[in-house]
Amino acid sequence: MPFAPARDPAGKAVSATTTAVLAEVRQERQRQHLKWGEQNLDPADWLMVIGEELGEVSRAVIEHRLGHAPDLSAYRTELVQVAAATAQAVESLDRQQRGAQTDAIGAVLTEIHAERTRQDSKWGEQNHPPEIWLMILGEEFGEANQAALEHYFSGFDKQAAERGPRDLGDYRAELVQVAAVAVSMIESLDRQHA
Repeated sequence: MPFAPARDPAGKAVSATTTAVLAEVRQERQRQHLKWGEQNLDPADWLMVIGEELGEVSRAVIEHRLGHAPDLSAYRTELVQVAAATAQAVESLDRQQRGAQTDAIGAVLTEIHAERTRQDSKWGEQNHPPEIWLMILGEEFGEANQAALEHYFSGFDKQAAERGPRDLGDYRAELVQVAAVAVSMIESLDRQHA
C-alpha cells in the first residue's frame, strides 16, 4: 500500500519529487527487511546503526572530493539508506510502544513527507553542496541522540526540572526530521545534477 503524500491547505498533493524519493526509500526498506527481517532494536542501537550509515555518506563525499569517485552516486545511495534506516527506527519504536501496524512504513513515510513540506515552508528550497548538507544532517542526528540521552539520563536534561522527564516521542520526532533532511539532500543533489 503506498503512503499518502502530504497535502497543502487546499488539499492538493505537494512535491512529486519528495514522493519519488520516498518511493526509493520504501524500496530500500523492503530490501532491508528481506535481508535482516523485522528489527526491533532499542534507541541506542538504532542510533549506532544510523550513525554507521551517516559515516558511509561522509565517506562517499570525501572520496568524491579527493577524486577517488567520479560522481556522487554513492552519496545518493547512502542517503537513501540513511532515510530507510531512520524510518525503520521509527517503525521499531512504534511497534514497541504502540503495537504492530499493518503498513508501518507507509505511515512513517507519510510523516516524513509532511516534515519535508514543513521544512520547505520554513526554509524554502535548499540547494547546498554536500559538505554543508552533512553539517545540517549531523545537527539533526545530534538532536536525536540528545533526545534519547535525556530520556534515559534525565541528569543530562537541563529542562527536566521544569517539564519532567523527556519521553521517547521527542526522539521519534527528531528521527523523522533526520529522515526528512536526508530526503531533502537527495532532492537537492538531483536538482543540481539533473
